Amino acid sequence: MTLTIAIIGLGQMGASYAKYASSIANKVICYDRDTNQSSTFKKRVLKDNNPFDVSNNISINIDKIEIVDTLNAVWEHKPTLTIVTTHKDSHCYYSSLAMRNNSHVLTEKPMCINLEEAEQLKQVSFMTQKKLFVGFSLHGTQAFLKLKELVYRNDPKLFKRYRVYRIGAVPENYMDRVSARFDLLSHDTDFCLQLFGMPKHTLVDEISARKCSKLWSYSEFEVQMEGFMPLTHPNGFEYGFELIYANQSKLMFSSKDLNHLILKDSDEKIMEIISLTTCSPCQKILEKAINSIINDDYDQYLLNELSIQNGVNCMSMLINDHKSGLDD
Repeated sequence: MTLTIAIIGLGQMGASYAKYASSIANKVICYDRDTNQSSTFKKRVLKDNNPFDVSNNISINIDKIEIVDTLNAVWEHKPTLTIVTTHKDSHCYYSSLAMRNNSHVLTEKPMCINLEEAEQLKQVSFMTQKKLFVGFSLHGTQAFLKLKELVYRNDPKLFKRYRVYRIGAVPENYMDRVSARFDLLSHDTDFCLQLFGMPKHTLVDEISARKCSKLWSYSEFEVQMEGFMPLTHPNGFEYGFELIYANQSKLMFSSKDLNHLILKDSDEKIMEIISLTTCSPCQKILEKAINSIINDDYDQYLLNELSIQNGVNCMSMLINDHKSGLDD
């Protein structure tokens, strides 16, 4: 199979995806309406040090990467997969355009800006039978994959609470385009919705665009999410979680130590340290999308954790769960 991957949006995430795409695809076609982004792109791919993506030692084939000047030039190369890494405001436009040009799509999170756009993307995907994958990175992050494994293989009654926090620094001149509730906590909204299911009751405290907390209640379990967007942070970002058991022991993770999960008893004594394999979330997400493109029919694809259906479910929750006291 000849595999051509297109990338629209040549910022930091575009550079990270291009790096891995160059090791998988026969050619990588890249476009950005900003000529400065285009002119510096190959240099940035070679020097890529994305703090949001732990990079593996991978051979970058820069000769496979071709920069084009127009969108029409992208479609002339007939990409099998188009990766959309523009700002969320244009995700719907570029994703729809790619599917209508016979390409599957992997789009950065969030998939769009509202539920109407999400439903529109779902319709285009169904009409064209092209698969749209939403690149929520937790589905490629080792700590969360291990958490998912532990939850699935144990009796749900063993768990009492899941708490996750996420910090992402955002400068003042960018805050009019983002919010902690919608942008920062979208990762955890998607992941928790798929892992724990629809909550019985939700409560959201959106203190400001920079700070938000959520409480999802289940029969004998609850999920707490906390998101904060300070002006600055030493690493640019930070996140972590605690899975608290009914016996008050807890499984803990912090992005300050990407290589381990720690299990503590009710007295805070360490019971076990679980080693994690370092890997790139971008690479994992890209591999999952390509695997589904090659091996899944459309109905099988809809069950994929990255599918448009899960993307629509997440968008619906992002739009609705800020309504304090919503009963689901």
